Amino acid sequence: MLTKANTSFSLLPRFGKASSENLNVDISLEKYFRVEILAYYLMPNHYHLVLQQKVDNGTSNFISKLVNSFTRNFNLKTERKGQIFLKDFKAVSIKTDEQLLHTVRYVHLNGFSSRLDKTFGEMINKRSSHAAYLGLGNDQLVNTSKVLTYFNNDLESYKNFILDRADYQRSLEELKYIIKHDEE
Repeated sequence: MLTKANTSFSLLPRFGKASSENLNVDISLEKYFRVEILAYYLMPNHYHLVLQQKVDNGTSNFISKLVNSFTRNFNLKTERKGQIFLKDFKAVSIKTDEQLLHTVRYVHLNGFSSRLDKTFGEMINKRSSHAAYLGLGNDQLVNTSKVLTYFNNDLESYKNFILDRADYQRSLEELKYIIKHDEE
């Protein structure tokens, strides 16, 4: 995913078709990538991203530009001003391969554990990179190769890894809200 641009994308509709196509070619060059997206899940009120930083401060710069671009686009479409997201992003550094795998699993199960997705089939949707990991569709935002290497690129093994903890993660999510409610 790109975070380098010489012009504001909010001006893109004003460009002619040739200029837009040239800009799209320019932004797809990997030399400009600050991060690589390994997994994502877009929830109704928040999002989860697993990013591999490619340059110093790449993650912070990427998130800053992502939130700024989204806010500008939303504000232009809705004719409003001001911020949309209230909190700063939270980043956790992943230190081990095991932590990476469990984080990707957590992200892909997030909709299921929160009951946004009721079944495994519903987990395969446009809000998540999970479908790309199962070989369904062509998601150009996400690079699945790093994670799938741990499963020898066997999609069934990856699927079993995810499903192995689905009910457990859902029960932990429910327990978290029970404890929070009891503390209030």
